[in-house]
Amino acid sequence: MTDEGDVVIIGGGIGGLFTGALLAKNGQRVIVLEKNEIIGGGLQSFQRGDVSFDTGMHILGGFREGGNVRRICEYLGVFDKLQIRDVDDDCIDSIHYFSDGSEVHIPCGREAFVDYLSSLFPKEAVNIRNYVDKLYDITRECLCSGFWKTPTLLCCMTTTFICLPTS
Repeated sequence: MTDEGDVVIIGGGIGGLFTGALLAKNGQRVIVLEKNEIIGGGLQSFQRGDVSFDTGMHILGGFREGGNVRRICEYLGVFDKLQIRDVDDDCIDSIHYFSDGSEVHIPCGREAFVDYLSSLFPKEAVNIRNYVDKLYDITRECLCSGFWKTPTLLCCMTTTFICLPTS
């Protein structure tokens, strides 16, 4: 390590990897420390026979045209290297409740998501709308600010871990 400007990131999950890549793209020398044998955090999976098991996250949104994750991947120059598969717009994910046999099917897209959750919880429709609107406002604000192009600002805005200069 040299003097100031170098960064150590503790945790090689998606947040640590994205932050490390963004800092490196902006001229920082980055070391990512990961306690497990392989990086990826919740993006890992394992195989038993012909069956694949996700150990955590199995769907990552924001890859469609103009999406937040896609824009960052394009900025990093890695988007074209990704193998992305579309999901079913009517059910990007489902939750099965074994206790009563019910299922929840999460649809794709802002409005479909709000409408579906509001149909399940009609008394919370206004709160669901406000919550989703706030999430989109935060995402838009972050993307418009170009925070990933300023290493100091990037460290301040990363909430899943702490970036500290090594010097």
